[in-house]
Amino acid sequence: MPYLDAVIKESMRLYPVAPFVVRRLPFDVPIRESDVSVTLPAGSLACIWIYSLHRNPKFWNRPDVFDPSRWLRSADDPQRDLGVSCPGAYLPFALGPRNCVGQPLAHIILRVLLSRIIHRFRIRDERVE
Repeated sequence: MPYLDAVIKESMRLYPVAPFVVRRLPFDVPIRESDVSVTLPAGSLACIWIYSLHRNPKFWNRPDVFDPSRWLRSADDPQRDLGVSCPGAYLPFALGPRNCVGQPLAHIILRVLLSRIIHRFRIRDERVE
């Protein structure tokens, strides 16, 4: 099922369940980007735009292309990092102690559901190129 898992991950990357998450900062967070520096004070609300993060070319090669192979190890390069070029760049269920508690169940349900659909129906690509 590695390819099915890769399809699920890539689908979640391009179309996350929640387009953003909001967190209250527990401490001051300094942000430095080239010549700009700012500190977000503790208690501020921070919005993480998952949809934009998952399509950011800084973290993803060809970010707008559906490519499940980015999540598969190849025989040529088994040590290659899968999909993500930066920790925290893939957050379909958020991350850390406040991530979605239903994540493992959601993955099981998606695997079963997609396996049943693929087994039961004939699916083909009818795009005209």
